Amino acid sequence: MNADDSQGLPTWGDTGTHCVTVTPLRERADLCGFFARHFEAEWPHWYGPARRGDAAADLDAWANRAGHLPLGVVAVDAGGAPIGLAALKATSIEAYAHVGPWAAAGYVIPDRRRGGVGALLLSALSIEARRLGFAAIYCATMGAAALLAREGWRQIDAVAHDGGTQRIFRRAVPGPG
Repeated sequence: MNADDSQGLPTWGDTGTHCVTVTPLRERADLCGFFARHFEAEWPHWYGPARRGDAAADLDAWANRAGHLPLGVVAVDAGGAPIGLAALKATSIEAYAHVGPWAAAGYVIPDRRRGGVGALLLSALSIEARRLGFAAIYCATMGAAALLAREGWRQIDAVAHDGGTQRIFRRAVPGPG
């Protein structure tokens, strides 16, 4: 992984043959509709018909042109096709409303999972958090605990949520360099 000179966000690749680039969603707002459809299919309990969430509205918020919270980052392949997205937002779960920001909405298209894209998105969120002056990032997850641990996040709690256990993680934001 290295930092892309133009934006400071990471790139990853196998000698350029399978390059993945992460870009702020505000620079690729045209991808919001693509990800809204994928979010609705991936999380129908939240984004499905007559549910609490609105995928299109969330993505529009994360594509804000000002570059402040909430914000999103998008991973695209060498051909420019969208393959993943993650968001950084001020709050997440009620029990931890006093800390933030929060890594959220991590999504990688199914045929690109387990290939490093999720780690790349987390790295990009760290860069964005550092740009905004934050010292740490938090994440609440029911399914990405192994990824977070592998990427150096520390579990600080576990709370009951929607009939399961949501693990709370924290990671210090690395300094420049």
